[in-house]
Amino acid sequence: AVQLARKSHPDLVLMDLSLPQLNGIQATTILKNHTDTENISVVALSSLCADVRWREKAIEVGCDKCIAKPIDFAELTRILRSYFKDDSNPGFTEHDETE
Repeated sequence: AVQLARKSHPDLVLMDLSLPQLNGIQATTILKNHTDTENISVVALSSLCADVRWREKAIEVGCDKCIAKPIDFAELTRILRSYFKDDSNPGFTEHDETE
């Protein structure tokens, strides 16, 4: 994941904190400590975000937000909208819980 981000330079990374080889805290630290990736926005998505210590650590290493699973899609949509300047994309709409 870190290599892919360093190669493709996305505007935003949705980071799971419970990754198998390198946890999301470590991966975010690597991204934020390299000049070529330090400006990539990182939003953590993890059940660990429900724990205040994990949430604080995620923010400390550079995550902009830490969203607990199960994900509230309305909250996620609100947060993600702030990263996209062009809201004219019709495919990016509020999640309908009835679907």
